[in-house]
Amino acid sequence: MYLLALGLVITTLILAFSSRETRIYTGSQEGNVLTVSGTGEVTAEPDEAYMYLRVETLKSSADQAQFTNSRVSSNVIDELKSQGLKDSDIETYRFTIYRKESYNENSRRMEFEGYQVEHVIKATTARVKEVGDIIDAAVQSGADGVERVSFGLSKKKEADVKGEALARAAALSREKALALSASTGVRLGKIRSVSESGSYYAPYDYYPGMRIASAEKFNAADSASIQPQKLELSATVTIVYELN
Repeated sequence: MYLLALGLVITTLILAFSSRETRIYTGSQEGNVLTVSGTGEVTAEPDEAYMYLRVETLKSSADQAQFTNSRVSSNVIDELKSQGLKDSDIETYRFTIYRKESYNENSRRMEFEGYQVEHVIKATTARVKEVGDIIDAAVQSGADGVERVSFGLSKKKEADVKGEALARAAALSREKALALSASTGVRLGKIRSVSESGSYYAPYDYYPGMRIASAEKFNAADSASIQPQKLELSATVTIVYELN
């Protein structure tokens, strides 16, 4: 009867902690152990922004297209530097050149339009609340559009936030173990192992769409719409206790 009651208590507690793993082993294969897992979540403000700026050129020859694109790209990069970005903050994310053709409804065949060069420049800044102004300046200097803007964490801040999430996860695992111990009457022994898994966060990506082109320019409404959002980092800790 005691074993039945104990089993019901353990089952109830396992259901209560069903969001994360909780296991009790009493067989000889595992030994008498209690395995508990907890996930800690921390919300943080992004401290880095990554801007992906497009420079597109269409010319009748590949050489012309590359020359013009290089000149405009240089203007954009110079403007980014005038906004306070360093050489190490600016890099080529993607560079493509291809023969562009389009379908002619009248002739019912593909016709040559020219050579298309696309240069996507990645610019990184810690001034996350000034991203709109920086993009505005880049578009004014010749950038044809914004592919996307990503808001993330620097390596240092990610490490700090991850440490906080791990501490919360470990504390939650410990709380689960103590609750099970108190409710079932089993005594916790020494810790057999501690493991970490599932440490992760997703940057916030903003896609302004294709409408931001040099002909339309970048206006105040566009700039104001690019605002960073808080990021959530989670980490899971699993602790295995021996049972006395």
